[in-house]
Amino acid sequence: MKSFLRILVVIVITHLVAVACVKRKPQVTRVEISDEYRKAVIDSFRRVDSIRKVKEEAFKKAPKTTVKFLEETFDFGKIKSGDVVSHKFQFVNTGTNPLLINSAHGSCGCTVPSYPEEPVLPGDTAVMNVEFNSQGKSGTVTKSVTIIANTEPSILELNISANIK
Repeated sequence: MKSFLRILVVIVITHLVAVACVKRKPQVTRVEISDEYRKAVIDSFRRVDSIRKVKEEAFKKAPKTTVKFLEETFDFGKIKSGDVVSHKFQFVNTGTNPLLINSAHGSCGCTVPSYPEEPVLPGDTAVMNVEFNSQGKSGTVTKSVTIIANTEPSILELNISANIK
C-alpha cells in the first residue's frame, strides 16, 4: 500500500512538473482603433507641437532683460543616501523687460528644477525650486541646473552640492 502511494505521488508530481514547464504563448488581443480616434490623436500632437513652436518663437523675439539670483550655489551639507532634499533659489528681474524662462534642466535625472511658467515682471521676485534625490549616491556630489532665459547671456547656471553618507 505504501509503495502504491509513493508511486502515485511520484506520478502526480511528475505530471505537475511537466505541465508547469510547458511554455505557453501569451495571448495578444488586438485593439482596433477607429480612423476618428487616430485623427484626434494626431491632431493633439500637432497642437502640442504648434504650442511649443509658438512659445519658442515668442521666446526668440522677446527683448533681453537681466536677472540676479540671490545665490547661485547651495550646499545641502551632510545628508543620507536616499534623502530627497530641495532648495528654493530666489531671483529678481533686474531688467526693464519681462523675464521669460524657456527651460531649466538638471545635470542628471536626480536633479529636478521647477520654475515659473509665466513672465516675471521687472522688479519682481520669483523662485526656482531645485529638488535633489540622493538615492544611489555617496560622497561629495555636485550637480548643476542649466537655465535658458531671455537674458544676456541666455544660459544661466545654478549649482547644488551635498556630502552623502
